[in-house]
Amino acid sequence: MKGLLFLLMALMLMNALPSSCRKDTCNQAATFREMKANDMLVLANELFPLAVRFTTDQRLTREYYHAANISQAKIDPYGNPWRNDYALLRGFSADSFALTLYLIADSIPEGQRSVAFHLIFPDRSSYINCSHPGGPDKYYLDMQCTLSRTKDACAVKAFTWKETRSKGPF
Repeated sequence: MKGLLFLLMALMLMNALPSSCRKDTCNQAATFREMKANDMLVLANELFPLAVRFTTDQRLTREYYHAANISQAKIDPYGNPWRNDYALLRGFSADSFALTLYLIADSIPEGQRSVAFHLIFPDRSSYINCSHPGGPDKYYLDMQCTLSRTKDACAVKAFTWKETRSKGPF
């Protein structure tokens, strides 16, 4: 009987532990493993669709990728200035394998230009069965490339990307 009472007390204490003692099951892997942008963008409806295909290590829903937002910040999450060409975008679409950024053709002059875009993805716990201690996390996807525009096309060169997770408050 003492053993059963001890087991019940231990279970009650475990349930009473603060959330900071829970294991993080939402961040088993990075969102993106590899990304590759199209080499050439062709003008369509006054836009240059920049398709970026990706592979992942984390199984996330299509809705998760749709829930991202285009950052309009002029400073990064750590307070440092960064390049952000969000004004060149009319929006984006996404699914579980690709993101397509829609660049406004009239905003991109002929010639060569470097651009940078930043997407913010939400906490994963609203989209997959997982939990983690603390408040909602955010995932920042920073993408940069050089565009070389001719009249109706843009060549994409030197595409780079970086994903950063910002843990929510405890």
